[in-house]
Amino acid sequence: MDHATQLLARSDSTLCLNYHPFSSELAPNLPEGYVLVTVFTEVADKSVAVLNAFNELAHVQQQLIPAALPNDWMAMDPESVAAGLPEMTDGMRIRDRFRFVLREHSRSHALLKALNAGDGGRIGQIFDEAFNDTRELLGTHTDVVERAATELGSMDGVKGVKLMGAGFGGLLLALTEERGDGELDVHHLGKGVHAMRINGGATSGEVALAAVILCGGVGSRMRAQGVEKHKPLLDVGGVPSTVHVCQSLLRCGLDFSQMLLVVPPEREEEYLESLAGMPVNIVIQDEPLGTGDAVLCVLDHLDDEVQNVYVSFGSQTLVRNFSVRCSLAHHLANDLAFTLPTTIRDNPYAPLQRGMHGEVTGSIETYLEGADMPARGETNIGSYWATREALELVLREFHMKNWVPDAGRYATNSGEFGYPNEMVRGCLAHGLGVDGIPCADPDEVVGIKTQEQLEFIRAELIWRERFES
Repeated sequence: MDHATQLLARSDSTLCLNYHPFSSELAPNLPEGYVLVTVFTEVADKSVAVLNAFNELAHVQQQLIPAALPNDWMAMDPESVAAGLPEMTDGMRIRDRFRFVLREHSRSHALLKALNAGDGGRIGQIFDEAFNDTRELLGTHTDVVERAATELGSMDGVKGVKLMGAGFGGLLLALTEERGDGELDVHHLGKGVHAMRINGGATSGEVALAAVILCGGVGSRMRAQGVEKHKPLLDVGGVPSTVHVCQSLLRCGLDFSQMLLVVPPEREEEYLESLAGMPVNIVIQDEPLGTGDAVLCVLDHLDDEVQNVYVSFGSQTLVRNFSVRCSLAHHLANDLAFTLPTTIRDNPYAPLQRGMHGEVTGSIETYLEGADMPARGETNIGSYWATREALELVLREFHMKNWVPDAGRYATNSGEFGYPNEMVRGCLAHGLGVDGIPCADPDEVVGIKTQEQLEFIRAELIWRERFES
């Protein structure tokens, strides 16, 4: 079904697929004035218990139900067929699961009819009916899913909500009017993330933004492989990596009032030459004392109106604009002080730590801090949003408390001041909102640290260019 959808879907229509035999048809899009939005609830649970529950669903629907059905069941009344099935078999619900499939089949036909009639109200009802059945007949809702759906459904302009995928967390799909009331950040399908509150609160266009690109560091791992050129100046796709990062941000649809590049003093001329003609200003970090120290160098160069600051690296070429916009939407909609776009992957480089209720409790760094790397986890992708207020408070306070003048370094194990982890810790210590939003793909984590990673980035950019064209 996924592959057929990718091949046959069109932006101006709704695709309807039929099987046994296979056929497809196009129906109208949503009625004018309605949009589909997705709302993230929580990372879908992949525990053994949940995997067993999912496998039980598949076993019941693929094995037990077909074996229990009479040969001529398709010619019979569906509810009579359902009533004739056992309610339970070996502790597994049979009748309810069959009823779910019957109702989903009926809803697909009802949805097609509602689309053709332009009946948005009926489409919303179909969504709500599906949501009730995934709760009552499948039992795949979590408490977080229920709370998010209740909040979403109570908003003015939201006409219906349903669960996407198998459940146990994940996304909700909502039918809404073009303008509604509420405070959840949303993603308009096919139109990217709208960095706004549904209730017309602050949008990215109303909030002054600055972008800070860090191009420091000594690049010890690349030098060990015989590469002397500064990492952010290495060629990717025909331009220096830093130029690619800046060009991407300028095209991402956000209005950055400032773009600042932090570089070592001995590299200033190289960067000025590479960035000639671009609306980027250079800030010098006199000593390579870490990413937090680099952002600290920028604070006095920010325009007075700047309220939120995006920070990333000149060697972090694979960060997608979707992740930048999506994380800003989450940042603004939830009044956060510090927001990290994240991804879930094996061997996370900088794992984000969460508590029992999903709240961020910390962030660790496996390279400079020597922390243990878990086999799998949530990690930031090397880009971050912070409020101006949080930067002024956390960065200046850390410098005041940890700078050792006689040694010319910070009182940390590495002697450096790291940005993301200390921002997480500092914001939490001051009761400021911190969150990660898993909106990125795993490859976005990859930055230029070794020759192998550089070649991966070059190949990935070629693939993206071919795909997007």
